[in-house]
Amino acid sequence: MFSAAKNLTDAAKQAAPNELMGAIFSTFSSQDAMKQAEPKYDTKDPYALRQAILASIHGAVEVLDQKAAPEEAKAFKDWLYQFGVQQANAAKEGGFMGIGAVRVSEAEKTALVELADALGITPVVDPAPAAPADSAPAAPADSASPAQA
Repeated sequence: MFSAAKNLTDAAKQAAPNELMGAIFSTFSSQDAMKQAEPKYDTKDPYALRQAILASIHGAVEVLDQKAAPEEAKAFKDWLYQFGVQQANAAKEGGFMGIGAVRVSEAEKTALVELADALGITPVVDPAPAAPADSAPAAPADSASPAQA
């Protein structure tokens, strides 16, 4: 979890933010601020936790869509989704000693589709390998493949 938080902070610093993104990133400029803002959930059940997180994202997106300019909201949602893609691509999964391992597991692909749905954007069905860790996530191409039904 700490690694993802550090990666999020680093990516935020490198992003070319619009006014909205700049305000959001400045709010979470320290580890203490990020820790205080971390949501607390009452369950340890993985399914219930996943549903609670997705519900939180849906709620945040509703506020974002009501308060932000459409182009700023879209840029932030796309950036956040690409951060998820970058995390999914961070390490290979499965296999034995690297043989037969996959870059993005089926569970991660499912999570990315659910994240895109919660954000109200079109997911990239087969995420490309992530950019190097020292670069910010790029915005997805407008010609992204639609989600599998």
